[in-house]
Amino acid sequence: MKDFFTPDYMFGAFDEITPAFLQSIGVRALLIDIDNTLAPYEQPDPDERILDWFRELEKNGIRAALVSNNHAPRVERFAEPLTKAFGIAAYPDSGKPFAGTLEYAMERMG
Repeated sequence: MKDFFTPDYMFGAFDEITPAFLQSIGVRALLIDIDNTLAPYEQPDPDERILDWFRELEKNGIRAALVSNNHAPRVERFAEPLTKAFGIAAYPDSGKPFAGTLEYAMERMG
């Protein structure tokens, strides 16, 4: 059985993961962490680089949701502009690596 926590691909930064790459491996949706993935914990809001990346995902038909173990105030503040611009759902206190919230988010995205 494949180890679920061994990556198949590694990147230096989130925006190195292009829509073309995702499409080439059949990915139609992403579950994305916030802290130390999209932004350092100390960055309260998404910057233009993050917004541009989500814009490219949307333009290419790739759905996304934010799934974080952080608490609602942090996650909701960070997610607000992404939700308004792209309809991105956000799930705080997700309990990763347990699958409950991850499965729920995937189900909601279809």
